[in-house]
Amino acid sequence: MVIITDTETTGIDCAVDRLVELAACPVGTDYGNFTTFVNPERDIPPEAKAIHHITEADVADAPKEGAALVQMMEHYQFQPTVFVAHNAKFDRGFINRINPALQVDWICTYKCAVLAWPDAPSHSNQVLRYYLDLDLSSQLPEGLFPHRALYDTIVTRGILERLLQRVDLARLIEISSGPILLKKVSFGKHKGEPWDKVPYGYLKWCVSQADMNEDVLYTARYYMENK
Repeated sequence: MVIITDTETTGIDCAVDRLVELAACPVGTDYGNFTTFVNPERDIPPEAKAIHHITEADVADAPKEGAALVQMMEHYQFQPTVFVAHNAKFDRGFINRINPALQVDWICTYKCAVLAWPDAPSHSNQVLRYYLDLDLSSQLPEGLFPHRALYDTIVTRGILERLLQRVDLARLIEISSGPILLKKVSFGKHKGEPWDKVPYGYLKWCVSQADMNEDVLYTARYYMENK
């Protein structure tokens, strides 16, 4: 079973931050959507609230992380074998910390979308929604908005369905399992330029930066070796 999942959290570091919301929606089954607030057992920083607008009052009576993940798996009768998320590295980090024994494949719709639609102005969830002209109005819950977990899972499902029109599930899992070779620079003074046109010195600078993501590092190293 394939399910789309999304987390909202107290921050970006899965080692110290905690979930405040967990949601999932299925692909091609009748199990229905799942969503719950999660009690992080700590304060929610203002910067996080500014993104998802979830407060301590919302999560006060919610299940803790472990119980919330069990509830999600119970909802789908412990059958999911593939989890899908947009920027899956983020959500996977939190879910693997909560349950390191959970054995599922992962698809990252962000990585797959970068390869499928390199000319999109951005590969964020919401930009792709409009770039791909996804008609989701009848599926999106009233009263929710971007950066709420269930809302984002439904948008991600729409992106996945478009990807599956191009390649099969196995190929999406393969793409998602490691770094990808990027086509265009998405930051800095060479933003918008093809990576194969970027000067060697800038490629060298990229690989020297400790906070560069794995796709940028992989791409910069590839073109350094092939200059």
